[in-house]
Amino acid sequence: MNIATPQEQFASRKRLKALFYEPNSMPAIRAPISKKQDRDEASCPWPCFANDESFVAKELSLGLVLRVVADFYGVSTNDVISARQTAKVMEPRMVCYFLAKELTTYSYPRIGRMFGGRDHTTILSGYRAVVRRMAFDSALAKTVKTLRAKLEEGAV
Repeated sequence: MNIATPQEQFASRKRLKALFYEPNSMPAIRAPISKKQDRDEASCPWPCFANDESFVAKELSLGLVLRVVADFYGVSTNDVISARQTAKVMEPRMVCYFLAKELTTYSYPRIGRMFGGRDHTTILSGYRAVVRRMAFDSALAKTVKTLRAKLEEGAV
């Protein structure tokens, strides 16, 4: 049985950290591309349609989702992002989570960072809560539908 010395363990941890936590320490896999080419590839999942304006998808920003929902509910964006847990801000916050996940391509961790550095499981929990409540709360379902239409209309 081969037991590593403390120096070998430290070196191993250092290599792992370089691999997973410091992406700039690794060599580039592909050659850098131009900003226009990068933008076209990022906005269109099908390269053959990248230059056709009718096929380029418009991406919603998390800030826009936050502003539209906060305005609709009559609360400030700072209240939605804050740590307050009053009913007045909890529903708009969870609706923001839901719409952000549904209408953008952002991951739960990225949405959590936008909403005050929350954990991804908090975003997932809020998303699921809205899905559950919409099944029996027609007022919430109508509100979400209205907000979704507003956001999709504004994105195009």
